[in-house]
Amino acid sequence: MSEVKNGYIGIDLGTTNSCIATSYYTSNGAVQTEVLKISQRCKSGIKKEEILPSYIYIQKNGEQIIGLGAKELDDDTRRMTGGAENRALRVF
Repeated sequence: MSEVKNGYIGIDLGTTNSCIATSYYTSNGAVQTEVLKISQRCKSGIKKEEILPSYIYIQKNGEQIIGLGAKELDDDTRRMTGGAENRALRVF
């Protein structure tokens, strides 16, 4: 995106997923909207996705992981322990 005038940023902080979008007027007066891709650390490396899962995983060392990586870690923890104990401890 080059220079933008009269633009807007929308942030949806959902309980399941979150996303960010921009909207602006083009030179011919049309409205252009774009959902931004958010870089997220996950098992397979770094992914850019338009949707950020609303998860925070806090590791024992205090490091906080957000989004897809946090969801993957939470799912793994639940599978290893049977789940009931960890559901009560999840941070959203």
